[in-house]
Amino acid sequence: MPEGIELQVLKDRKPCSISEIIADSLLRQYNDKCQKYIDWNRKTLIEELGLTEKDIIDIPQLFNSSKKLLDNSISEVLKAPAEAYFPDMVNMLVLGKHLGIPKPFGPIIDGQCCLEKEVRRLLEPLGLSCNFIDDYRTYYIKQGDVHCGTNVRRKPFSFKWWNMRP
Repeated sequence: MPEGIELQVLKDRKPCSISEIIADSLLRQYNDKCQKYIDWNRKTLIEELGLTEKDIIDIPQLFNSSKKLLDNSISEVLKAPAEAYFPDMVNMLVLGKHLGIPKPFGPIIDGQCCLEKEVRRLLEPLGLSCNFIDDYRTYYIKQGDVHCGTNVRRKPFSFKWWNMRP
């Protein structure tokens, strides 16, 4: 492994290197499929909400198939619903300018999680405070993340948005 890179090892998970992840052709095929769904959703949001590409921030994420190759064919694995490969940082809690983000437990490069570093680079210039929360054993292994374990009292809109017409 190159100097300055270490992997965060979680008790319930077999560690693998960045090279192993990149070399996993089935994982790549599965993520290519997931990307098509993401692209379709992105296009829909841009068209329906009048957004631009600059309005959308890409948060890094890998996905696994919910079916494993040991028990299923490649075709079944590729057709199965997605699971987050690591805690899904998009599934965060937003409290004004403070973000409670699932800790991804990504590779440590030069003493810092490279995934956390990238999310900070993307969001902190917008005036947002990134706080990474370890939800691995409480929610992630049960197919959830930070947002699944939160119930936030929010201030409602002052206008009746449901009466609006496009």
